[in-house]
Amino acid sequence: MIFSDRAMAYRGKEIAYDDATGIAFSQSSRSGRFLYHSRASVLVHSPSVRIKIRFGYDGICRGGAEWEAMLALRRAMNYDQISDMVARRFGPHILLQMVAIIMQGRAVRIGSLEFDLKGVTSCGAFGSRKRANWSQLPEVRSASKAPWYSSKSTWGITEISYQSPPTGQMVVIGRTNSAEENGCLVPLLIETMKSQLAQ
Repeated sequence: MIFSDRAMAYRGKEIAYDDATGIAFSQSSRSGRFLYHSRASVLVHSPSVRIKIRFGYDGICRGGAEWEAMLALRRAMNYDQISDMVARRFGPHILLQMVAIIMQGRAVRIGSLEFDLKGVTSCGAFGSRKRANWSQLPEVRSASKAPWYSSKSTWGITEISYQSPPTGQMVVIGRTNSAEENGCLVPLLIETMKSQLAQ
């Protein structure tokens, strides 16, 4: 894998940073009494090229310690460094594209969340919908250890909510995660749109 000034190349495929339309990251691990299995992947795609980098590690652990599996995967495969580079190199370009689409009056969909000029909507099961307008200042809460404003949040669940004026309670609109295409960019997208449209 090669990161140049303008593109990433991997196994004969290349995607320019400003051509990318989506990134996604996933990690999982399972551990039994003696064995553990760790898997991870990084996905980058443009309209014409798709690159998926897979990581895997199997090993022996003591007493089913799942943390050993994740630590071994990170040491053996450089998943953290590669996912960080992908998020830093591609993330800003994809974010600019999404903001431009919204400012043109169209919607951007990330998982079950839809972003438009009015706000963010979550489409749930059986057609249910929850919405927060930009003037309601939707907030992001993340289960990841990276700060909420970071484009390198490559795992964990991101929850979008707003404070209801009558009750003062937080109302959850929806959730996304980094395994969904551009899910890791939701915190930056919300903050960018609030700053531009929450007048």
